[in-house]
Amino acid sequence: MVLIRNVRGECTGTLVAPNLVVTARHCVSSSNLAVTCNDQGQAVSGGQAGVDYDPGKIAVFVGESFARKGVLDPAAVGARIVHDGSPTLCDHDVAFLVLSNPVTAPVAKLRLTAPPRVGERARAVGWGISVAKTPSDGRVARGGITVAHVGANASRATGPRELSATEGICDGDSGGPLLAESDGALLAVAARGGSPRAAKLAPPEACVGDDIVNVYVSLAAHTKTVRAAFRAAGAPEPEAPPDEPCTGLVCAAPATCQATASGATSCGVPANPGSGTPEASDGGGCSAVPSGAGRATTGAGGLVLGLGLFVARRRRRAQ
Repeated sequence: MVLIRNVRGECTGTLVAPNLVVTARHCVSSSNLAVTCNDQGQAVSGGQAGVDYDPGKIAVFVGESFARKGVLDPAAVGARIVHDGSPTLCDHDVAFLVLSNPVTAPVAKLRLTAPPRVGERARAVGWGISVAKTPSDGRVARGGITVAHVGANASRATGPRELSATEGICDGDSGGPLLAESDGALLAVAARGGSPRAAKLAPPEACVGDDIVNVYVSLAAHTKTVRAAFRAAGAPEPEAPPDEPCTGLVCAAPATCQATASGATSCGVPANPGSGTPEASDGGGCSAVPSGAGRATTGAGGLVLGLGLFVARRRRRAQ
């Protein structure tokens, strides 16, 4: 994971090649952070994708700890920004930053052939606000997060290329990864979150609670952008999912099947998450708005969401 410092504040990102970082698009552009989205991936209000920042003014720091006091040289700065050019952040709040030079740090693997599943357990990692009410000096993680919905969902205000998950992130965790607990693969990027109740609170209280909805952008639903970014970085492209008529469990976009399974429900019907006892978690959380940008909120069908995600109750250092 990396810390991204832009002209507005700080975000989280994930190194997916030695010279390539994936993050939220609102972390690399002067976008409208107050957004109301619908389940078609359209903006009801706000959420306009703004002009990209000068990539050379976006600094990237690596390592498990980072001293925010004093002056530190970044591991790299941006050289190029890659995204799909959508005019709205809804359903498209993901971007890649090609770096000025390769950096020495662990590289995350992408899972594009098997998108997130409803009920899947995941982990969030970020540099955002913790229970101490300040940005963390060290990278923190929260495990035991559950993927609640995948794809278009009116009550969660998620579009076809998004998913929602339970409490786990806070301001400053924007652009951070949602990692599968099963194999550590990168599934999605933190975009926005909150609840009507939380909209009246300040972080970290605004980031916790059973009613919190965190929205992530699925990378398996943006494979064209993923491949374009890897080509721009001169890195080997990750394996892409099949592009065939939808007959399987999860569809990231209309008529495009991202995963198949015999006996699966038809497209657009949420899979049964199954039953069982939830795993215990001692984790804390992470966030989604640039930490210096203030807290923007957005309502969608009664759901208040903010482009600056959430911390959790108890946080532990990432491994």
